[in-house]
Order: sequence, then structure tokens, then C-alpha cells
Amino acid sequence: MFKDRTKKLFAAELESMLTEMPLEKVRVKDLCERCGAQRQAFYYHFKDKYDLVAWIFEQDFRAGMEETALTDYREQTAAALAHMWTRRSFYRKAFADKSQNSIESYIQAFDVEMSSRVVLRHSGAKTLSEQRLFDIKFQSYGSIGITVEWLRGELESTPGKIANWEYERMPKFMRDAYDAAVREGVQ
Repeated sequence: MFKDRTKKLFAAELESMLTEMPLEKVRVKDLCERCGAQRQAFYYHFKDKYDLVAWIFEQDFRAGMEETALTDYREQTAAALAHMWTRRSFYRKAFADKSQNSIESYIQAFDVEMSSRVVLRHSGAKTLSEQRLFDIKFQSYGSIGITVEWLRGELESTPGKIANWEYERMPKFMRDAYDAAVREGVQ
């Protein structure tokens, strides 16, 4: 798909730029020039460079889950984290600027949206109750925070342990929904 090819071009060039400079020094204008693209093309796909990093995070997470035919949510999460760990150099550079919380905010928004969709599909409901949405957000903020710390190298653990810890602390309605989604092959 052409749209994904353009996104991948921006992603690859951003990764290349991070070998030369910190993320806070990367300007969208320079990224576009290096890609031979107009700034409008970048902004058609992404809000800003932090949105691009979040998209890369999402793509890596999904790719890791899809690399395996595992039918257990914890094992799929561990596989996704292991895939991301292979790109930890990129993530350490991308997440080095702790003064900018935008990346984590974008990733949390993705995670909350994905979890909400999985829970709604499993429950058959059209909307989430205020309590369920709170529980999803609470789980997401902790899970994403730990994952980012781990990718930065601030937390020593294995993908399997992190996946297990996340799963064990997840509210039952979320565990049930994710387990069903994995069994059914949808997420």
C-alpha cells in the first residue's frame, strides 16, 4: 500500500537521523528534505515527529505479535516485546528526551484505543462504562510506562517477565477479552 510505504520512508529516515542527532534536534523540515517529500505529505500522515515515533512503536509491537502463531496473550505480548528489544537502540534514542512526554502520550492513546476495541468486541457493548474506561487507562498508563522504562534500559527484565507482570495486574475483564481475541485470531 502506497500510504504505508510513505510512512515507512519517514520512519526509516527518522531512524537514520537518530544515529546522527538526538530526537529533540530533528526537525520535520529536515526529515522531509532527506526523504525528498513535501512537509504536507508528512503532516498528512503524522501530527509531529512524536506521532511518527509512536507509529513505529505500534508497527513494531504488531509485527512482533504477528511473527508468532502463539495462542496465549502473554506469549504474544512477550514475542512483541522481544521484537521491540531487537530495536532497543532506536527506542533508547527516541525515548532519551524525558522532558517531552508526547511520545508516551501517543503510545498510551494507541494502547487505550486498542484495549477499548478488544473489550467492546468481547463484551458486545457499544460503549464502555466510565469505570471500565478508567480501568483500561490505568492499566495502559502503567504498562506503557514500564515498557518505555525497559526499552530505555532503566529496568532489567525479560520480555516474558514483563508480559506476565502486565497480564497478572490486568483487570479480569481485560484478560478475558484479550484471551478471547487471541483465541479468535483478532486484535
